[in-house]
Formats: sequence, C-alpha cells, structure tokens
Amino acid sequence: MKHREKIIQTRFKTRWNSILPCGEKLLIEPIGNHNRGTVFLDARAKFTSEMLNWVAQTAKSIPDFDYGRFDLKINNWDAFRDQTGIKVMEVNGVNSEPIHIYDPNYSYWRAQKDIVYQIQIIFELSQQKLKEKKQPQSLIQFIKGVIELSNKKHPPLILKS
Repeated sequence: MKHREKIIQTRFKTRWNSILPCGEKLLIEPIGNHNRGTVFLDARAKFTSEMLNWVAQTAKSIPDFDYGRFDLKINNWDAFRDQTGIKVMEVNGVNSEPIHIYDPNYSYWRAQKDIVYQIQIIFELSQQKLKEKKQPQSLIQFIKGVIELSNKKHPPLILKS
C-alpha cells in the first residue's frame, strides 16, 4: 500500500494526522483491487444452496455464459436467502481467476492446485464445445448479455430443487 500513500494522504489531508474516535469507521478505498490494497479472504465456508442457486440462475440469464466469476456486493450474508441487497459489480469470463487464493492464510501450493483445477474445467468445457461444434461466444455477445443482466430491476429468482 506504500505506492498509494501520496494519493490517500491527498484524499484525507484534513484528517491525515488525526486519530478516529473509538467506534468510528472511515472508508479509505471503495474499490476492491489488489493494486489498491484490498485484502481478499476465502469465504467459501459461507456458501449456501441459496447463494449457489442465485449464481446459477444469474449465469443462465447471460446467453452462452459457461464459466466465470461474479464479483458481488451484498448487504449481509442473508441476502441470497432474502433475495435482497445483491449487486453485481462485475462479471468476469473464462480468464478470471479464483480470488479466494489471495487470502493471506491460503497456501501458495494450494492456490496453484486450485488454478490447475480451474484450467482442467475450462479445458473440459472447450472440448465439449468442440464436440458440439459450438462457436465460443463473441466479446460483443458477452457484453450485450452483461448489459441485459445489469438492466434487470430485480435479482434472479432462486432455482427450486
């Protein structure tokens, strides 16, 4: 975060030499990005069937979307159960990486294993598409699908199993 010090110092120049009162919070960086000092944590222990169903339904709403990662913002962990307070911040395609591997407590070798596993899934999907003689989705088709998803007023419904 040293490389961002001057930017942050300029942004908070009036508060730079002060100490926050007990219990007060100050949002220093609103964007989650490695370059901006965000710490990514492995929260897979929080997965629920409602969460996975919401993600599956959302992915199905993007034409020809087979694999990727949704970056979400939620009000709380009950958002998927209640179907409220879920915001899609970004949709990442097949080149996205699993961000849980950046958890400071996640081992390097386990992260490498997870990446190899992801590559295997992508390879199997590509082989399946080749057998079906399906052309990969174009970037324009993908962007149109994401725009369509972002224009929906309500989050996708939970799939009933």
